[in-house]
Amino acid sequence: MAEFGTQTDPDMGSGASRDGEELVDDQYVTRSQTGSASGPHSPRPRSDRGQISGSRSGLKQGSKSSMSRNVESMERVAMVSNTDCYVCEPSQGMEEPIVGITNNGFNVADVIIMEGQSVIFVWQPQTDAVDIVQVIHDGEKLRPVIGGFSGSFAKTSGQYEQQFNLEGEYKFALSGVRCTPLLVTVRRRIDLLADVTDDGFMPDVIYIDQGHSIKWQWKDCGSPHSVQEVKYDLGKACFKRDSESTGNVKTVSGSYRHSFPRPGLYYFMTESVELGKHHYCIVHVRESQREFRVDIMDRSYQPMILLIEEGDRVWWHWDKMKCKKHHSVYEIEAPSLQHTDEDPYIPVKDGFRWTTPSKQGLLSHVFLKAGVYYFSDQNAQEAAEYVGTIIVKPKQKEHFVELTTSGFNPDLVYAQTGDRIWWTWNGQACVNQPTPQLFAIIESEACLNPTSRKMSAKDTEDMFQYLDGESLTLCTKVGLATTHFSTIGVYQYRIADSPAEFNTCSVIVNPGPKNHTIHLTDNGFEPKVITVRPNDRVWWVWQAGKKTHNILQVSHQGDPIEGGFCSGAPRDAPSAFVNQFSSPGVFYFLSHALPKIFGAIVVSTQPQVHEVHVGVEIKPDPVTVKLNDIVCWIFKSLRTHDVLRVDSIDQVVSKDLGDTSVPPRRCMSRAITMTGVQHFYSKSFTKGKSAESQNSVSCCCAVMQLIRRVK
Repeated sequence: MAEFGTQTDPDMGSGASRDGEELVDDQYVTRSQTGSASGPHSPRPRSDRGQISGSRSGLKQGSKSSMSRNVESMERVAMVSNTDCYVCEPSQGMEEPIVGITNNGFNVADVIIMEGQSVIFVWQPQTDAVDIVQVIHDGEKLRPVIGGFSGSFAKTSGQYEQQFNLEGEYKFALSGVRCTPLLVTVRRRIDLLADVTDDGFMPDVIYIDQGHSIKWQWKDCGSPHSVQEVKYDLGKACFKRDSESTGNVKTVSGSYRHSFPRPGLYYFMTESVELGKHHYCIVHVRESQREFRVDIMDRSYQPMILLIEEGDRVWWHWDKMKCKKHHSVYEIEAPSLQHTDEDPYIPVKDGFRWTTPSKQGLLSHVFLKAGVYYFSDQNAQEAAEYVGTIIVKPKQKEHFVELTTSGFNPDLVYAQTGDRIWWTWNGQACVNQPTPQLFAIIESEACLNPTSRKMSAKDTEDMFQYLDGESLTLCTKVGLATTHFSTIGVYQYRIADSPAEFNTCSVIVNPGPKNHTIHLTDNGFEPKVITVRPNDRVWWVWQAGKKTHNILQVSHQGDPIEGGFCSGAPRDAPSAFVNQFSSPGVFYFLSHALPKIFGAIVVSTQPQVHEVHVGVEIKPDPVTVKLNDIVCWIFKSLRTHDVLRVDSIDQVVSKDLGDTSVPPRRCMSRAITMTGVQHFYSKSFTKGKSAESQNSVSCCCAVMQLIRRVK
């Protein structure tokens, strides 16, 4: 991969100069981001510096060469007086390098790190409040990188941390200071090494950022070992092996490598010297910003189309060694149906843009909203005819629940399918007590969409590995538990074997938008007809072909629909278009290159969760639902009696309802599987705790079922 901002001027070397170089502070600066990066991946102080992680405490690099030089590691930083500076000594391993900032510039000239590592910039005492700006030489002078990394002294309180996730070279200058630019060289990621012994994994808990790979190694063990990924089953509070996985061959010496492109909690198992016993390792993969690169050539982009997610960063780069022309990249509106080859592209207002064509350049943008984005290029004489495409898919939403001695906080979570929930607690404090407090979170109950898929019949008892004392300690120590929701419903989570008075974490999951893709070729659509749900997104993508394509909504006779979805003028491949469908119906479409071939989007409804709030009054009451919908009664405080369907008031008066007690929770729910009018009763509907305990008041809620069935 070519390097970012590589300086080829013999007098400049790799960005340095004998007398220093001053940043040109012009219109580029006004378009450069100031302060720390915004969005879901903003550089953040690490809360787990004392925990076992990919950069300390047990994990090693796959190479013995130093990944940082002329810097000092985090662990070696000591308190300094106002006149002292950080000592610049080589450090080994993956420690995060620290770069000091003085009135004369940076206290080091260059830093070498690995993808995923961070550089910590620290303003030295009595240093002016200068800002850090990422720069590039545009062929004539240093310019700020529009949308690039920058750190403001006023916004960072004297310390700024920046993570680098893409291989290349990055230069930094100080605003208003003539100094040698700092060169940060980011090398490709290498495997992190961990050990497997007869006593288990070393370490057994690992924290890394997404994008890293771990290689477990074992040598001359007393018994054969293998490493196998397992899942954690919240329904049973145990580990579960993949039914189709045969596992690795057991050997006394060997290795196992696993890459982690996605954040989450991952579990791994290896054999113990004790027959029938296993050891486990938990890897917490933290979310970090993903970065992608687009190379600007004189007649194309590499790549022409890019698929990313919300929060990802894209860099556009060009240099005079590969390009003869000047370039200036800018975001454009999708060309309209009336657009001709002679018409210029319309820039997006406040979109990303390199302001002046130059021999070399570097532009960056963080995409925070899902959609399809287009960009083009121009120089002083002409504009490019070709269009680049960035497809930004939505990122799953995450919810966080803290577990304390008082219970779950919050104890009620609203989520959608596709979301993820995390439970967090102080794991080290739990296991380090004189009498360790060991526990596991379990899914105690779930009221699901009746049409959802049931558990696979392939699940057999030998697939489950139940927690023993060692694995329970490990699950407690990690301080995290998580699950992903794929089915609508109301879920109840508790601490396994906890006292009856301990509260429950209730999660209401309604349908979330899903993504569907239709591929265009010169011969038609693949698939031609798809069924989606309200609020789902459909992405049309044409990757290759000689014809120019677009997407146009039409009637079933093939006539364009005014105000319907339209991608604009036909475009060369590769390109894309997206539309989100909000209401049920059948929507037809075609491409101008394929006028006789129709495609169709069928938008049909699906079950959902209806909320009924119970306070002084029950609202709404009655509730109108559809078949297979779920009704969820939500209370302002914890309740201990379930909701039951009753056929007559006599059942309530006679108290012939049996035991309706449940662990304390905020939600009670029922799936509606029959048509008609149904009545529901609960002691929890009564007014006040004393009334609930004495059952002195009875209340009912009616659910009216629509006759129309919904598949």
